[in-house]
Amino acid sequence: MYGAIQADDARPSSARKASTRSLVAATLAICITTLLCVVYLVTEAQTILHELRLATVPTSSLHTVASPVAALASRTSLNRDFGGLANGTRVLIVHAGDDWLAQFGQEVARGAASVTTAIKVLHPANASISDVLWADAVILGSNVYNANVDPELMAWINTWPATHDLSAKVAGAFALAGGMSSGEELVLLNLLHSLMIFKFVVVGGDAWTSAFGASAIMGEGPFHLGTNNSSNQPGAWPSICYRHDNHIPAYFFLKAHGLGQRVATVASKLRAPHEA
Repeated sequence: MYGAIQADDARPSSARKASTRSLVAATLAICITTLLCVVYLVTEAQTILHELRLATVPTSSLHTVASPVAALASRTSLNRDFGGLANGTRVLIVHAGDDWLAQFGQEVARGAASVTTAIKVLHPANASISDVLWADAVILGSNVYNANVDPELMAWINTWPATHDLSAKVAGAFALAGGMSSGEELVLLNLLHSLMIFKFVVVGGDAWTSAFGASAIMGEGPFHLGTNNSSNQPGAWPSICYRHDNHIPAYFFLKAHGLGQRVATVASKLRAPHEA
């Protein structure tokens, strides 16, 4: 009799313990899930803040990397000779394309101008093999045309005779595309391949993120011109992320500046032994 009573009392106690264990396990699972969510949100917030900082870097802190629209508009002529500097390194920049590519090319020139001011910026229609022979470094730029190089620029390259020795010259490339994964890297590589045919010493930009040259995107994701409806589209970015003027984002200008600076620097180093 007493044994039966004790057995009856044990069952509720065992059930309460099981219920307590289940409650503790559920609470622990909720806590772990909440912690993981917090870590994820913090990481995403830091990533977004980093991207916003890159997109809103003040022009004064870029060492004239992102010039005002008015200043860029005043440089509509591509035929610019920046003079000469003591080291004598000569840089030729040739590109064919739209106004955005012209802005991008001028930033490449400003990067080269941090090393030498003997710089020419030309359109293929105004350039010749004599300009190539004049230069210690050649930088070619193109818009992306169905993942291909601008036909006008390619036609100019195809006029170069193979009889000249260009093996002591440095070269680089830049491109401007409408969208992400739309062919800008293919254009860069095609330009570099053409330059390698003529035995140029080809170099990329100043970081692994511009290993094959400098490129910019103007028509997709956070890089296209924002509208009132931009952030209402599926998968859209917050409205603050979109550019709201006709500037190439400063992030891409940094790539262009770095490319011009690195090509000019390498050309100066290759030229130095011949001047000694």
